Amino acid sequence: MKSVPDGHFLVNLQGAGRERLVNIEVKDNAAKCVNSDDAPLKGLQGKFQLIGNGVFVIFFQNENHRASQYWLFRNDGSAAVKEVPDRGEKQTAIPVASDSLDLPKQRR
Repeated sequence: MKSVPDGHFLVNLQGAGRERLVNIEVKDNAAKCVNSDDAPLKGLQGKFQLIGNGVFVIFFQNENHRASQYWLFRNDGSAAVKEVPDRGEKQTAIPVASDSLDLPKQRR
């Protein structure tokens, strides 16, 4: 895997004692938050960089928020998402068909 697949990913972000959903659109290794249930996260952008073996790093930022993450891709196309620094969050990026915040039926 040399690049993050183009398309939408639904990501559950954990932090500050709550979980938030973001929909990330990826095109040519560039990523942008196009939908979120937490308005300050909308518009986060960044560019993925390959580390190796299906692992990518990204630095997201907008006027409200900054975050560095590792995305570790699995065989099913989803990715484990690890914050930098990692605080043990259980975060996953799931490929989805649109900018919706609804989980795919097979993942519920």
